This record gives sequence, C-alpha cells and structure tokens, in this order.
Amino acid sequence: MYVFANKNRQLYAVDRESGTFEPRGGEIRLEGGEDPVDMEIRAEGIVLIAPQNLVILGRDGQVKKQVYYPAPQLSGLLRALHGINAVRAGLYGAAASAYGDAFADASRRATDATSKQITGQLATAYTEGGAQLQGYARQSAAMATRRFKASLTVPSSVFMLTKSPEGKGNVLLQVDKVSAEPRARIDLGKDKEPVYAVDDISGMLFLRTGPGTVVGYRL
Repeated sequence: MYVFANKNRQLYAVDRESGTFEPRGGEIRLEGGEDPVDMEIRAEGIVLIAPQNLVILGRDGQVKKQVYYPAPQLSGLLRALHGINAVRAGLYGAAASAYGDAFADASRRATDATSKQITGQLATAYTEGGAQLQGYARQSAAMATRRFKASLTVPSSVFMLTKSPEGKGNVLLQVDKVSAEPRARIDLGKDKEPVYAVDDISGMLFLRTGPGTVVGYRL
C-alpha cells in the first residue's frame, strides 16, 4: 500500500501484514502551495492529483512527470482591497474582543445586580461583534489569495481550469494521467467558475454556457 504524507511531502510504502513502512524517493513539492487531494495506483506508476497539479511517480517514488497549470486569479486591485479590508477588520475585531473581555471581567466583579446585568450585556455585544469582525477578516484574507479552481477526475484524465496560453481568457484542459500532457481544451472566455460535468463513458463534456443552455463537447 502507498501513502503520501502532506506534512513532509513524502511517499511511503506500507507493508499491510507487518504494518511497517519506508519512504520512497525524496520530497515531492507541488507548485502553487497545493497538496494532493487524490492518489491513484496505475500501471504506469503512482499519480498524485491536485486542483492545478498532476504528478506521475514511479513505485520507487521518483518523479517521472509533473505539470502545473496556474488557476486564474482575481485582479490585483481586488486582491489588494480585500487585503486592506482583512487587516482593518482584524484590528477592529481584536479591539472589540478586548473590550468584551474587559466588560466580562467587570461583570464578574460587580456587586449589584444592575451593574452586573449592564456590563454582562456589553461584554456579550462586544464579544459577538469581535467574533463577527474576525470572521470577516478571515473571509477577506481568503478572498485576497483566492484562486478559481475547477478540476474533475475521470479514469483516464483530469480536468483543470487555467489561464489561456495565449493570455486571453481561461480554458478548461483535459490532462492525460499517463503522459501528463493536455489531450483537449475548451475555451471559456472570461468564465472563472464553469459549471460542467463529464460523461466518461460517452466521452462527452457538458458545459453550461448560460441560463438554460448546455453545450456538449466530444473529448
């Protein structure tokens, strides 16, 4: 049995009977900060699949082929704005949480019921507000580095959304699991979040091109 450990990016061979294991090959680093989300054992070797990466290994853990197709990104201006919002919301959230802690402490030390109730309510309001702002900060930070991904695995290939090699718009590539080479491409124009499905039996890809419209492509 083969296992890939994302933590140290290492392939291991595991003996099912004894439970012992040993590393195979060296560190396998995927581009774009990705980790494999799927692994297949094929006649040609071991295939590691990530949304934008495909790696073919020998059973000795040596890389035979590796390809990376970067996903389209938000524009630089939008990423910058989301980054600024993330910092601002994070600071406001931290301040609100600090006020919430202070009022909670005051509520615990209050001697009369009215003061305890008021400071308790203020503590709850500030704490909840801080949590909401911190959540918004995490969301904005994620948007700042967001990449549009679309990958779907079928027995012989995997589909990846990437920028057009010509630099205009985006394409959906069908990448072969044996050669790691593109077998087919579908031009998507500006579409960064395609809705599609693959029928591997009939060799067709169906793409929604508009409301109520589906186009079929023979692969």
